[in-house]
Amino acid sequence: MFKSRKNVNLLIRFSFLFFFLVFISVSGFADAVVKSVSIKGNRELKTSRLRSILRVREGKPFYDYFLLMDVDALRRFYHKEGFPDVSVDANFKYKNNSYYVVYKIKEGKFQVVSAVHYNDNDFHFDKVVKDFIGKRASKDVEDTIRIEITDFLMNHGYYKPKITIKKTTKDKYKIELYVAIEKGKLYRFGDIYLIGLKKIKKEYVLREITFKKGELFSKKKIKETQAELYKLAVFSDISVSLYSKNDSVVVVFNFIEDKFKWVGFDFGYTSPLIFRLGIEWGNNNFFNKLIHLSVKNSNEFDFENGYYNVGLNFKYEKRRIFGYKLLNNFILSYEKVKDEFAESSKINFSFIVKKEIFKNFYIIPGYERELSYYFNFQKEQEGVGENKWLSANSLVMTAVYDNLKNKLNPIENAFSFRVFQKVSGGFLSGDWQYYYKDLDCALYRSLYEKIFMAVFHVNFKQYNSFDGERKIFFDDLLYLGGPYTIRGYDNKEIGDNFITTLVVNNELRWKIYGNFWGELFLDTGYGLLENEPFNLNKFKYGYGMGLRYVLPFIIIRMDLAQRYEDRAVKLHFAVGQFF
Repeated sequence: MFKSRKNVNLLIRFSFLFFFLVFISVSGFADAVVKSVSIKGNRELKTSRLRSILRVREGKPFYDYFLLMDVDALRRFYHKEGFPDVSVDANFKYKNNSYYVVYKIKEGKFQVVSAVHYNDNDFHFDKVVKDFIGKRASKDVEDTIRIEITDFLMNHGYYKPKITIKKTTKDKYKIELYVAIEKGKLYRFGDIYLIGLKKIKKEYVLREITFKKGELFSKKKIKETQAELYKLAVFSDISVSLYSKNDSVVVVFNFIEDKFKWVGFDFGYTSPLIFRLGIEWGNNNFFNKLIHLSVKNSNEFDFENGYYNVGLNFKYEKRRIFGYKLLNNFILSYEKVKDEFAESSKINFSFIVKKEIFKNFYIIPGYERELSYYFNFQKEQEGVGENKWLSANSLVMTAVYDNLKNKLNPIENAFSFRVFQKVSGGFLSGDWQYYYKDLDCALYRSLYEKIFMAVFHVNFKQYNSFDGERKIFFDDLLYLGGPYTIRGYDNKEIGDNFITTLVVNNELRWKIYGNFWGELFLDTGYGLLENEPFNLNKFKYGYGMGLRYVLPFIIIRMDLAQRYEDRAVKLHFAVGQFF
Protein backbone atom coordinates (compact mmCIF):
# COMPACT_ATOMS: atom_id res chain seq x y z
CA MET A 1 0.00 0.00 0.00
CA PHE A 2 1.26 3.52 -0.86
CA LYS A 3 1.29 5.73 2.20
CA SER A 4 2.36 9.05 0.72
CA ARG A 5 1.51 11.39 -2.12
CA LYS A 6 5.09 11.00 -3.37
CA ASN A 7 4.65 7.28 -3.95
CA VAL A 8 1.37 7.86 -5.77
CA ASN A 9 3.01 10.36 -8.14
CA LEU A 10 5.87 7.92 -8.74
CA LEU A 11 3.41 5.21 -9.73
CA ILE A 12 1.61 7.57 -12.13
CA ARG A 13 4.89 8.57 -13.80
CA PHE A 14 6.04 4.97 -14.14
CA SER A 15 2.73 3.91 -15.68
CA PHE A 16 2.81 6.82 -18.14
CA LEU A 17 6.37 5.95 -19.19
CA PHE A 18 5.47 2.27 -19.69
CA PHE A 19 2.45 2.98 -21.94
CA PHE A 20 4.46 5.61 -23.84
CA LEU A 21 7.20 3.08 -24.64
CA VAL A 22 4.63 0.51 -25.76
CA PHE A 23 2.95 3.10 -27.98
CA ILE A 24 6.30 4.07 -29.53
CA SER A 25 7.22 0.45 -30.26
CA VAL A 26 3.84 -0.28 -31.86
CA SER A 27 3.64 2.89 -33.93
CA GLY A 28 7.22 2.36 -35.12
CA PHE A 29 6.27 -0.91 -36.79
CA ALA A 30 2.91 0.25 -38.04
CA ASP A 31 4.36 2.32 -40.87
CA ALA A 32 5.61 -0.77 -42.76
CA VAL A 33 3.45 -3.62 -44.05
CA VAL A 34 3.99 -7.35 -44.47
CA LYS A 35 5.01 -8.16 -48.05
CA SER A 36 5.00 -11.97 -47.79
CA VAL A 37 4.32 -14.74 -45.26
CA SER A 38 5.66 -18.23 -45.89
CA ILE A 39 5.48 -21.46 -43.91
CA LYS A 40 8.20 -24.09 -44.32
CA GLY A 41 8.69 -27.61 -43.00
CA ASN A 42 5.05 -28.69 -42.63
CA ARG A 43 4.29 -32.05 -44.22
CA GLU A 44 1.21 -33.50 -42.49
CA LEU A 45 -0.82 -30.33 -41.96
CA LYS A 46 -1.85 -28.22 -44.92
CA THR A 47 -0.45 -24.72 -45.28
CA SER A 48 -3.96 -23.28 -45.72
CA ARG A 49 -4.98 -24.56 -42.26
CA LEU A 50 -1.87 -23.08 -40.65
CA ARG A 51 -2.31 -19.72 -42.38
CA SER A 52 -5.81 -19.39 -40.93
CA ILE A 53 -4.28 -19.33 -37.42
CA LEU A 54 -1.76 -16.56 -38.07
CA ARG A 55 -2.20 -12.97 -36.97
CA VAL A 56 0.57 -11.76 -39.26
CA ARG A 57 -1.07 -11.29 -42.66
CA GLU A 58 0.17 -10.10 -46.03
CA GLY A 59 -0.69 -6.48 -46.74
CA LYS A 60 -1.25 -5.70 -43.05
CA PRO A 61 0.98 -3.70 -40.65
CA PHE A 62 3.73 -5.70 -38.95
CA TYR A 63 3.85 -6.02 -35.16
CA ASP A 64 6.58 -8.09 -33.53
CA TYR A 65 4.38 -9.30 -30.68
CA PHE A 66 1.98 -10.79 -33.31
CA LEU A 67 4.92 -12.90 -34.44
CA LEU A 68 5.44 -14.24 -30.89
CA MET A 69 1.72 -14.96 -30.55
CA ASP A 70 1.74 -16.85 -33.88
CA VAL A 71 4.62 -19.08 -32.79
CA ASP A 72 2.78 -19.98 -29.61
CA ALA A 73 -0.52 -20.54 -31.46
CA LEU A 74 1.12 -22.83 -34.03
CA ARG A 75 2.81 -24.85 -31.31
CA ARG A 76 -0.45 -25.31 -29.37
CA PHE A 77 -2.32 -26.21 -32.57
CA TYR A 78 0.23 -28.90 -33.44
CA HIS A 79 -0.01 -30.35 -29.94
CA LYS A 80 -3.79 -30.70 -30.35
CA GLU A 81 -3.24 -32.38 -33.69
CA GLY A 82 -1.01 -35.07 -32.14
CA PHE A 83 2.55 -33.78 -32.58
CA PRO A 84 4.27 -33.83 -29.16
CA ASP A 85 7.79 -33.00 -30.46
CA VAL A 86 6.93 -30.07 -32.70
CA SER A 87 9.18 -27.01 -32.72
CA VAL A 88 8.19 -23.70 -34.27
CA ASP A 89 10.45 -20.78 -35.05
CA ALA A 90 9.91 -17.53 -36.90
CA ASN A 91 12.08 -14.79 -38.36
CA PHE A 92 11.62 -11.78 -40.57
CA LYS A 93 13.55 -9.50 -42.87
CA TYR A 94 13.01 -5.79 -43.37
CA LYS A 95 13.67 -4.49 -46.87
CA ASN A 96 12.37 -1.47 -48.81
CA ASN A 97 9.91 -0.56 -46.06
CA SER A 98 8.38 -4.08 -46.17
CA TYR A 99 8.60 -7.17 -43.97
CA TYR A 100 9.20 -10.72 -45.19
CA VAL A 101 8.13 -13.29 -42.58
CA VAL A 102 9.07 -16.98 -42.48
CA TYR A 103 7.72 -19.60 -40.06
CA LYS A 104 9.86 -22.72 -39.76
CA ILE A 105 8.25 -25.89 -38.45
CA LYS A 106 9.74 -29.23 -37.45
CA GLU A 107 6.74 -31.49 -36.97
CA GLY A 108 8.49 -34.55 -35.56
CA LYS A 109 6.76 -37.90 -35.13
CA PHE A 110 2.99 -37.82 -34.62
CA GLN A 111 0.82 -39.74 -32.16
CA VAL A 112 -1.58 -42.42 -33.43
CA VAL A 113 -4.81 -43.84 -32.04
CA SER A 114 -3.91 -47.34 -30.80
CA ALA A 115 -7.34 -48.24 -29.37
CA VAL A 116 -10.88 -46.90 -28.97
CA HIS A 117 -13.02 -48.08 -26.03
CA TYR A 118 -16.72 -47.38 -25.43
CA ASN A 119 -19.07 -48.17 -22.58
CA ASP A 120 -22.28 -49.04 -24.45
CA ASN A 121 -23.41 -52.67 -24.67
CA ASP A 122 -26.70 -52.12 -26.54
CA PHE A 123 -25.03 -51.22 -29.83
CA HIS A 124 -21.77 -52.40 -31.30
CA PHE A 125 -19.81 -49.42 -32.54
CA ASP A 126 -16.80 -51.47 -33.66
CA LYS A 127 -17.61 -50.69 -37.30
CA VAL A 128 -17.66 -46.98 -36.49
CA VAL A 129 -14.43 -46.79 -34.48
CA LYS A 130 -12.27 -49.36 -36.29
CA ASP A 131 -11.56 -46.96 -39.16
CA PHE A 132 -9.79 -44.61 -36.75
CA ILE A 133 -7.31 -47.13 -35.37
CA GLY A 134 -3.85 -46.24 -36.59
CA LYS A 135 -4.89 -42.72 -37.64
CA ARG A 136 -3.19 -39.59 -36.33
CA ALA A 137 -4.61 -38.66 -32.92
CA SER A 138 -5.97 -35.28 -33.97
CA LYS A 139 -8.91 -33.34 -32.63
CA ASP A 140 -10.67 -34.04 -35.93
CA VAL A 141 -10.65 -37.76 -35.13
CA GLU A 142 -12.35 -37.15 -31.77
CA ASP A 143 -14.92 -34.84 -33.34
CA THR A 144 -15.69 -37.33 -36.13
CA ILE A 145 -16.17 -40.23 -33.69
CA ARG A 146 -18.46 -38.06 -31.58
CA ILE A 147 -20.52 -36.99 -34.62
CA GLU A 148 -20.84 -40.51 -36.10
CA ILE A 149 -21.95 -42.10 -32.81
CA THR A 150 -24.37 -39.24 -32.16
CA ASP A 151 -25.89 -39.59 -35.66
CA PHE A 152 -26.19 -43.36 -35.24
CA LEU A 153 -28.09 -42.99 -31.96
CA MET A 154 -30.29 -40.20 -33.32
CA ASN A 155 -31.27 -42.55 -36.16
CA HIS A 156 -32.35 -45.16 -33.59
CA GLY A 157 -34.71 -43.13 -31.46
CA TYR A 158 -32.39 -41.19 -29.13
CA TYR A 159 -32.98 -37.46 -29.40
CA LYS A 160 -30.04 -35.85 -27.58
CA PRO A 161 -27.35 -38.38 -26.65
CA LYS A 162 -24.29 -37.08 -24.81
CA ILE A 163 -20.88 -38.26 -26.00
CA THR A 164 -17.67 -37.40 -24.14
CA ILE A 165 -14.19 -38.54 -25.13
CA LYS A 166 -11.11 -38.75 -22.95
CA LYS A 167 -7.69 -39.84 -24.05
CA THR A 168 -4.81 -41.48 -22.24
CA THR A 169 -1.22 -41.81 -23.37
CA LYS A 170 0.07 -45.37 -23.44
CA ASP A 171 3.47 -44.11 -24.49
CA LYS A 172 4.60 -40.88 -26.09
CA TYR A 173 3.25 -41.78 -29.51
CA LYS A 174 0.26 -44.02 -28.76
CA ILE A 175 -3.11 -42.66 -27.62
CA GLU A 176 -6.13 -44.62 -26.39
CA LEU A 177 -9.57 -42.99 -26.60
CA TYR A 178 -12.30 -43.71 -24.05
CA VAL A 179 -15.79 -42.86 -25.35
CA ALA A 180 -18.46 -42.36 -22.68
CA ILE A 181 -21.98 -42.68 -24.17
CA GLU A 182 -25.12 -41.46 -22.41
CA LYS A 183 -27.99 -42.35 -24.73
CA GLY A 184 -30.83 -40.95 -22.68
CA LYS A 185 -34.37 -42.18 -23.31
CA LEU A 186 -36.12 -43.21 -26.51
CA TYR A 187 -38.24 -40.61 -28.31
CA ARG A 188 -40.98 -40.84 -30.92
CA PHE A 189 -42.10 -38.38 -33.54
CA GLY A 190 -44.65 -35.91 -32.24
CA ASP A 191 -46.63 -33.26 -34.10
CA ILE A 192 -45.46 -32.11 -37.55
CA TYR A 193 -45.87 -28.42 -38.37
CA LEU A 194 -45.51 -26.76 -41.79
CA ILE A 195 -44.94 -23.02 -41.94
CA GLY A 196 -44.16 -20.62 -44.79
CA LEU A 197 -46.53 -22.18 -47.33
CA LYS A 198 -48.45 -19.60 -49.32
CA LYS A 199 -49.62 -21.29 -52.54
CA ILE A 200 -48.92 -24.95 -51.92
CA LYS A 201 -51.52 -26.86 -49.93
CA LYS A 202 -50.31 -28.47 -46.70
CA GLU A 203 -51.91 -31.82 -47.53
CA TYR A 204 -49.70 -32.05 -50.65
CA VAL A 205 -46.58 -31.65 -48.50
CA LEU A 206 -47.72 -33.97 -45.70
CA ARG A 207 -48.20 -36.92 -48.07
CA GLU A 208 -44.56 -36.57 -49.20
CA ILE A 209 -43.18 -36.88 -45.66
CA THR A 210 -41.62 -40.30 -45.01
CA PHE A 211 -42.46 -40.51 -41.27
CA LYS A 212 -45.59 -40.20 -39.13
CA LYS A 213 -46.51 -39.15 -35.64
CA GLY A 214 -45.89 -41.99 -33.18
CA GLU A 215 -43.03 -43.62 -35.13
CA LEU A 216 -39.64 -44.06 -33.48
CA PHE A 217 -37.60 -40.88 -33.89
CA SER A 218 -34.97 -40.94 -36.64
CA LYS A 219 -32.87 -38.01 -37.80
CA LYS A 220 -32.17 -39.92 -41.03
CA LYS A 221 -35.87 -39.92 -41.97
CA ILE A 222 -36.01 -36.14 -41.56
CA LYS A 223 -33.02 -35.69 -43.88
CA GLU A 224 -34.53 -38.05 -46.45
CA THR A 225 -37.79 -36.10 -46.40
CA GLN A 226 -35.92 -32.83 -46.77
CA ALA A 227 -34.00 -34.20 -49.78
CA GLU A 228 -37.16 -35.51 -51.45
CA LEU A 229 -38.94 -32.20 -51.00
CA TYR A 230 -36.00 -30.35 -52.58
CA LYS A 231 -36.23 -32.65 -55.61
CA LEU A 232 -39.71 -31.32 -56.33
CA ALA A 233 -38.08 -28.04 -57.42
CA VAL A 234 -40.76 -25.86 -55.84
CA PHE A 235 -38.83 -24.72 -52.73
CA SER A 236 -35.78 -22.49 -52.65
CA ASP A 237 -35.15 -23.28 -48.97
CA ILE A 238 -36.34 -25.85 -46.42
CA SER A 239 -35.19 -25.53 -42.82
CA VAL A 240 -36.08 -27.95 -40.04
CA SER A 241 -36.39 -27.24 -36.29
CA LEU A 242 -36.77 -29.91 -33.59
CA TYR A 243 -38.30 -29.50 -30.13
CA SER A 244 -38.70 -32.09 -27.40
CA LYS A 245 -42.07 -32.44 -25.68
CA ASN A 246 -42.43 -35.14 -23.04
CA ASP A 247 -41.16 -38.28 -24.84
CA SER A 248 -41.74 -36.99 -28.38
CA VAL A 249 -39.94 -34.77 -30.87
CA VAL A 250 -41.94 -31.99 -32.51
CA VAL A 251 -40.78 -31.33 -36.10
CA VAL A 252 -41.24 -27.92 -37.71
CA PHE A 253 -40.60 -27.48 -41.46
CA ASN A 254 -40.09 -23.88 -42.58
CA PHE A 255 -40.48 -23.43 -46.35
CA ILE A 256 -39.58 -20.67 -48.77
CA GLU A 257 -41.49 -21.27 -52.00
CA ASP A 258 -39.64 -20.95 -55.29
CA LYS A 259 -40.95 -19.75 -58.62
CA PHE A 260 -43.33 -22.22 -60.24
CA LYS A 261 -42.72 -21.17 -63.82
CA TRP A 262 -39.42 -21.01 -65.63
CA VAL A 263 -37.82 -20.49 -69.03
CA GLY A 264 -34.64 -22.37 -69.87
CA PHE A 265 -32.15 -22.65 -72.71
CA ASP A 266 -30.33 -25.68 -74.06
CA PHE A 267 -27.06 -25.18 -75.93
CA GLY A 268 -24.42 -27.56 -77.27
CA TYR A 269 -21.82 -28.09 -79.95
CA THR A 270 -20.06 -31.21 -81.24
CA SER A 271 -17.39 -31.15 -83.90
CA PRO A 272 -17.53 -31.17 -86.82
CA LEU A 273 -20.16 -28.46 -87.24
CA ILE A 274 -23.00 -30.09 -85.31
CA PHE A 275 -24.94 -27.63 -83.20
CA ARG A 276 -27.73 -27.84 -80.62
CA LEU A 277 -29.97 -25.02 -79.45
CA GLY A 278 -33.30 -25.09 -77.65
CA ILE A 279 -35.68 -23.19 -75.42
CA GLU A 280 -38.06 -24.62 -72.84
CA TRP A 281 -40.91 -23.43 -70.63
CA GLY A 282 -42.22 -25.17 -67.55
CA ASN A 283 -44.94 -24.85 -64.94
CA ASN A 284 -44.97 -26.88 -61.70
CA ASN A 285 -48.47 -26.93 -60.30
CA PHE A 286 -47.82 -27.35 -56.59
CA PHE A 287 -46.52 -30.94 -56.39
CA ASN A 288 -49.33 -32.60 -58.24
CA LYS A 289 -48.56 -31.72 -61.87
CA LEU A 290 -45.71 -30.47 -64.00
CA ILE A 291 -46.09 -29.12 -67.52
CA HIS A 292 -42.97 -28.88 -69.65
CA LEU A 293 -42.85 -27.46 -73.20
CA SER A 294 -39.63 -27.32 -75.25
CA VAL A 295 -38.57 -26.44 -78.78
CA LYS A 296 -35.13 -27.58 -79.88
CA ASN A 297 -33.01 -29.40 -82.38
CA SER A 298 -31.51 -32.65 -81.11
CA ASN A 299 -27.77 -32.04 -81.52
CA GLU A 300 -27.96 -32.76 -85.28
CA PHE A 301 -28.04 -29.40 -87.00
CA ASP A 302 -25.21 -29.98 -89.49
CA PHE A 303 -24.20 -26.71 -91.21
CA GLU A 304 -21.81 -28.46 -93.59
CA ASN A 305 -24.41 -30.79 -95.14
CA GLY A 306 -27.62 -28.91 -94.41
CA TYR A 307 -29.01 -31.65 -92.18
CA TYR A 308 -31.25 -30.88 -89.23
CA ASN A 309 -33.36 -32.44 -86.51
CA VAL A 310 -35.87 -29.95 -85.11
CA GLY A 311 -38.53 -30.90 -82.59
CA LEU A 312 -41.40 -29.70 -80.44
CA ASN A 313 -41.90 -31.54 -77.15
CA PHE A 314 -44.75 -31.42 -74.63
CA LYS A 315 -44.57 -33.30 -71.31
CA TYR A 316 -47.23 -33.60 -68.64
CA GLU A 317 -46.00 -35.11 -65.38
CA LYS A 318 -48.16 -36.26 -62.48
CA ARG A 319 -46.65 -37.53 -59.24
CA ARG A 320 -49.54 -39.71 -58.08
CA ILE A 321 -52.15 -41.85 -59.75
CA PHE A 322 -55.03 -43.65 -58.01
CA GLY A 323 -53.51 -42.47 -54.71
CA TYR A 324 -50.18 -44.25 -55.30
CA LYS A 325 -46.86 -42.43 -55.37
CA LEU A 326 -45.80 -42.99 -58.97
CA LEU A 327 -44.09 -40.53 -61.28
CA ASN A 328 -46.18 -40.57 -64.47
CA ASN A 329 -45.03 -38.89 -67.68
CA PHE A 330 -47.27 -38.26 -70.69
CA ILE A 331 -45.08 -37.06 -73.57
CA LEU A 332 -46.20 -35.84 -76.99
CA SER A 333 -43.57 -34.71 -79.50
CA TYR A 334 -43.21 -33.71 -83.14
CA GLU A 335 -39.91 -33.99 -85.01
CA LYS A 336 -38.78 -32.78 -88.44
CA VAL A 337 -35.63 -34.50 -89.76
CA LYS A 338 -33.37 -34.24 -92.78
CA ASP A 339 -30.29 -36.45 -92.99
CA GLU A 340 -28.23 -38.36 -95.57
CA PHE A 341 -31.03 -40.93 -96.01
CA ALA A 342 -34.30 -39.03 -96.31
CA GLU A 343 -36.54 -36.31 -95.02
CA SER A 344 -39.22 -37.19 -92.50
CA SER A 345 -41.83 -36.01 -90.06
CA LYS A 346 -42.39 -37.96 -86.84
CA ILE A 347 -45.09 -37.86 -84.18
CA ASN A 348 -44.40 -39.68 -80.93
CA PHE A 349 -46.64 -40.39 -77.95
CA SER A 350 -45.39 -42.13 -74.83
CA PHE A 351 -46.63 -42.92 -71.35
CA ILE A 352 -43.93 -43.77 -68.81
CA VAL A 353 -44.16 -44.62 -65.10
CA LYS A 354 -41.21 -44.24 -62.71
CA LYS A 355 -41.11 -46.05 -59.37
CA GLU A 356 -38.31 -46.12 -56.79
CA ILE A 357 -37.91 -49.71 -55.52
CA PHE A 358 -35.21 -48.86 -52.97
CA LYS A 359 -32.72 -46.06 -52.55
CA ASN A 360 -31.09 -45.10 -55.87
CA PHE A 361 -32.80 -47.96 -57.75
CA TYR A 362 -35.71 -47.26 -60.12
CA ILE A 363 -37.79 -49.17 -62.64
CA ILE A 364 -39.36 -47.24 -65.51
CA PRO A 365 -41.89 -49.14 -67.67
CA GLY A 366 -43.88 -47.52 -70.45
CA TYR A 367 -45.60 -47.57 -73.84
CA GLU A 368 -44.57 -45.69 -77.00
CA ARG A 369 -46.31 -45.10 -80.31
CA GLU A 370 -44.53 -43.39 -83.20
CA LEU A 371 -45.87 -42.34 -86.61
CA SER A 372 -43.33 -41.54 -89.35
CA TYR A 373 -43.85 -39.97 -92.76
CA TYR A 374 -40.87 -40.26 -95.18
CA PHE A 375 -40.07 -38.57 -98.51
CA ASN A 376 -37.07 -37.71 -100.70
CA PHE A 377 -35.40 -41.08 -100.10
CA GLN A 378 -31.66 -41.22 -100.75
CA LYS A 379 -31.43 -44.89 -99.77
CA GLU A 380 -33.87 -47.69 -100.52
CA GLN A 381 -35.14 -50.11 -97.93
CA GLU A 382 -37.39 -53.09 -98.50
CA GLY A 383 -40.97 -52.60 -97.33
CA VAL A 384 -40.65 -48.84 -96.97
CA GLY A 385 -42.44 -46.51 -99.33
CA GLU A 386 -42.50 -42.76 -99.66
CA ASN A 387 -45.39 -40.43 -98.87
CA LYS A 388 -47.20 -42.66 -96.41
CA TRP A 389 -47.40 -42.94 -92.66
CA LEU A 390 -45.53 -45.80 -90.97
CA SER A 391 -46.19 -46.80 -87.37
CA ALA A 392 -44.24 -48.37 -84.53
CA ASN A 393 -45.84 -49.60 -81.31
CA SER A 394 -43.44 -50.42 -78.49
CA LEU A 395 -43.22 -51.49 -74.87
CA VAL A 396 -40.21 -50.16 -72.99
CA MET A 397 -38.64 -50.98 -69.64
CA THR A 398 -35.67 -49.34 -67.90
CA ALA A 399 -33.98 -50.40 -64.68
CA VAL A 400 -31.56 -47.86 -63.19
CA TYR A 401 -29.21 -47.91 -60.22
CA ASP A 402 -27.33 -44.65 -59.72
CA ASN A 403 -25.61 -43.42 -56.53
CA LEU A 404 -23.74 -40.51 -58.13
CA LYS A 405 -23.90 -37.42 -55.94
CA ASN A 406 -22.43 -35.15 -58.59
CA LYS A 407 -23.82 -36.43 -61.88
CA LEU A 408 -22.19 -33.71 -63.99
CA ASN A 409 -18.61 -34.32 -62.84
CA PRO A 410 -18.33 -37.20 -60.32
CA ILE A 411 -15.44 -36.74 -57.85
CA GLU A 412 -16.30 -39.49 -55.36
CA ASN A 413 -16.54 -43.27 -55.46
CA ALA A 414 -19.77 -44.06 -57.30
CA PHE A 415 -21.46 -46.56 -59.58
CA SER A 416 -24.24 -46.35 -62.13
CA PHE A 417 -25.96 -49.13 -64.07
CA ARG A 418 -28.79 -48.84 -66.58
CA VAL A 419 -30.62 -51.53 -68.58
CA PHE A 420 -33.04 -50.34 -71.27
CA GLN A 421 -35.19 -52.80 -73.24
CA LYS A 422 -37.65 -52.14 -76.04
CA VAL A 423 -40.02 -54.49 -77.87
CA SER A 424 -41.65 -53.24 -81.07
CA GLY A 425 -44.12 -54.91 -83.46
CA GLY A 426 -45.29 -58.50 -83.21
CA PHE A 427 -48.49 -58.74 -81.18
CA LEU A 428 -48.27 -54.93 -80.78
CA SER A 429 -48.62 -54.56 -84.61
CA GLY A 430 -46.86 -51.84 -86.60
CA ASP A 431 -44.43 -51.58 -89.52
CA TRP A 432 -41.26 -52.25 -87.48
CA GLN A 433 -40.46 -55.33 -85.45
CA TYR A 434 -37.48 -55.95 -83.17
CA TYR A 435 -36.21 -56.45 -79.63
CA TYR A 436 -33.66 -53.80 -78.58
CA LYS A 437 -31.45 -53.71 -75.49
CA ASP A 438 -29.04 -51.08 -74.23
CA LEU A 439 -26.79 -51.83 -71.23
CA ASP A 440 -24.71 -49.03 -69.76
CA CYS A 441 -22.38 -49.24 -66.74
CA ALA A 442 -19.95 -46.68 -65.26
CA LEU A 443 -17.60 -47.04 -62.28
CA TYR A 444 -15.95 -44.01 -60.65
CA ARG A 445 -13.04 -44.34 -58.20
CA SER A 446 -11.36 -41.49 -56.35
CA LEU A 447 -7.63 -42.17 -56.30
CA TYR A 448 -6.58 -39.18 -54.21
CA GLU A 449 -8.66 -36.64 -52.27
CA LYS A 450 -11.22 -36.06 -55.08
CA ILE A 451 -8.44 -34.69 -57.30
CA PHE A 452 -7.51 -37.84 -59.25
CA MET A 453 -10.36 -39.97 -60.64
CA ALA A 454 -10.29 -43.30 -62.46
CA VAL A 455 -13.35 -43.99 -64.62
CA PHE A 456 -14.41 -47.19 -66.37
CA HIS A 457 -17.40 -47.21 -68.74
CA VAL A 458 -19.07 -49.96 -70.82
CA ASN A 459 -21.98 -49.64 -73.24
CA PHE A 460 -23.54 -52.53 -75.18
CA LYS A 461 -26.38 -52.15 -77.69
CA GLN A 462 -28.06 -54.78 -79.84
CA TYR A 463 -31.09 -55.34 -82.06
CA ASN A 464 -32.52 -58.86 -81.99
CA SER A 465 -35.43 -60.50 -83.77
CA PHE A 466 -38.79 -60.44 -82.03
CA ASP A 467 -41.38 -63.13 -82.63
CA GLY A 468 -39.09 -64.56 -85.33
CA GLU A 469 -38.55 -61.34 -87.29
CA ARG A 470 -36.18 -58.36 -87.16
CA LYS A 471 -37.23 -55.29 -89.14
CA ILE A 472 -35.51 -51.95 -88.43
CA PHE A 473 -35.54 -48.68 -90.33
CA PHE A 474 -32.04 -47.57 -91.39
CA ASP A 475 -32.01 -44.30 -89.44
CA ASP A 476 -32.50 -46.26 -86.20
CA LEU A 477 -29.40 -48.43 -86.72
CA LEU A 478 -26.36 -48.02 -84.46
CA TYR A 479 -23.20 -46.01 -85.16
CA LEU A 480 -19.60 -45.82 -83.93
CA GLY A 481 -17.04 -43.03 -84.05
CA GLY A 482 -16.92 -39.53 -82.61
CA PRO A 483 -16.63 -37.77 -79.25
CA TYR A 484 -19.39 -39.87 -77.62
CA THR A 485 -18.22 -43.37 -78.62
CA ILE A 486 -14.63 -44.01 -79.81
CA ARG A 487 -12.51 -40.89 -80.00
CA GLY A 488 -9.85 -41.03 -82.70
CA TYR A 489 -12.57 -41.23 -85.36
CA ASP A 490 -14.95 -38.64 -86.74
CA ASN A 491 -18.65 -38.84 -85.96
CA LYS A 492 -20.06 -42.13 -87.43
CA GLU A 493 -16.77 -42.71 -89.31
CA ILE A 494 -16.50 -46.36 -88.24
CA GLY A 495 -20.06 -47.03 -89.42
CA ASP A 496 -23.71 -46.11 -88.94
CA ASN A 497 -25.57 -49.28 -89.90
CA PHE A 498 -24.64 -51.70 -87.12
CA ILE A 499 -26.95 -54.19 -85.44
CA THR A 500 -24.62 -54.64 -82.46
CA THR A 501 -22.11 -52.24 -80.85
CA LEU A 502 -19.83 -52.45 -77.84
CA VAL A 503 -17.92 -49.44 -76.47
CA VAL A 504 -15.44 -49.56 -73.59
CA ASN A 505 -13.89 -46.34 -72.23
CA ASN A 506 -11.14 -45.93 -69.64
CA GLU A 507 -10.20 -42.50 -68.29
CA LEU A 508 -7.85 -40.98 -65.75
CA ARG A 509 -9.01 -37.50 -64.75
CA TRP A 510 -7.20 -35.01 -62.58
CA LYS A 511 -7.90 -31.49 -61.42
CA ILE A 512 -5.50 -28.97 -62.94
CA TYR A 513 -6.68 -25.67 -61.48
CA GLY A 514 -10.07 -24.23 -60.58
CA ASN A 515 -12.65 -25.62 -63.01
CA PHE A 516 -10.08 -27.10 -65.40
CA TRP A 517 -9.59 -30.89 -65.48
CA GLY A 518 -7.21 -32.96 -67.59
CA GLU A 519 -7.75 -36.51 -68.76
CA LEU A 520 -6.00 -39.45 -70.40
CA PHE A 521 -8.28 -41.91 -72.17
CA LEU A 522 -8.36 -45.22 -74.01
CA ASP A 523 -11.47 -46.09 -76.05
CA THR A 524 -12.19 -49.38 -77.77
CA GLY A 525 -15.15 -51.18 -79.26
CA TYR A 526 -16.65 -52.90 -82.27
CA GLY A 527 -19.75 -52.92 -84.45
CA LEU A 528 -21.43 -55.83 -86.24
CA LEU A 529 -23.59 -55.65 -89.36
CA GLU A 530 -26.66 -57.77 -90.12
CA ASN A 531 -25.77 -61.49 -89.74
CA GLU A 532 -22.06 -60.66 -89.35
CA PRO A 533 -20.10 -62.97 -86.99
CA PHE A 534 -17.86 -61.56 -84.28
CA ASN A 535 -14.08 -61.64 -84.58
CA LEU A 536 -11.29 -59.82 -82.77
CA ASN A 537 -10.28 -57.87 -85.88
CA LYS A 538 -13.49 -55.86 -85.53
CA PHE A 539 -12.14 -53.97 -82.50
CA LYS A 540 -11.21 -50.32 -83.06
CA TYR A 541 -9.00 -48.32 -80.71
CA GLY A 542 -8.54 -44.66 -79.90
CA TYR A 543 -6.41 -43.03 -77.22
CA GLY A 544 -5.27 -39.57 -76.27
CA MET A 545 -5.68 -36.70 -73.86
CA GLY A 546 -8.30 -34.08 -73.19
CA LEU A 547 -9.15 -30.90 -71.35
CA ARG A 548 -12.45 -30.37 -69.53
CA TYR A 549 -13.88 -27.09 -68.24
CA VAL A 550 -16.54 -27.81 -65.62
CA LEU A 551 -19.33 -25.28 -65.11
CA PRO A 552 -22.15 -25.72 -62.56
CA PHE A 553 -24.56 -26.82 -65.30
CA ILE A 554 -22.46 -28.09 -68.23
CA ILE A 555 -19.03 -29.37 -69.28
CA ILE A 556 -16.98 -28.08 -72.23
CA ARG A 557 -14.61 -30.73 -73.62
CA MET A 558 -11.66 -30.74 -75.99
CA ASP A 559 -10.13 -34.14 -76.86
CA LEU A 560 -7.00 -34.82 -78.91
CA ALA A 561 -7.20 -38.48 -79.98
CA GLN A 562 -5.19 -40.84 -82.12
CA ARG A 563 -6.49 -44.08 -83.54
CA TYR A 564 -4.43 -47.23 -83.46
CA GLU A 565 -5.38 -48.32 -86.98
CA ASP A 566 -3.39 -45.78 -89.01
CA ARG A 567 -2.19 -43.32 -86.32
CA ALA A 568 -4.47 -40.57 -87.67
CA VAL A 569 -5.09 -37.74 -85.19
CA LYS A 570 -8.50 -36.17 -84.52
CA LEU A 571 -9.40 -33.10 -82.50
CA HIS A 572 -12.90 -33.08 -80.99
CA PHE A 573 -14.78 -30.21 -79.37
CA ALA A 574 -17.97 -31.09 -77.52
CA VAL A 575 -20.36 -29.64 -74.98
CA GLY A 576 -21.84 -32.04 -72.44
CA GLN A 577 -20.85 -35.07 -70.43
CA PHE A 578 -19.66 -38.26 -72.16
CA PHE A 579 -20.36 -40.63 -69.25
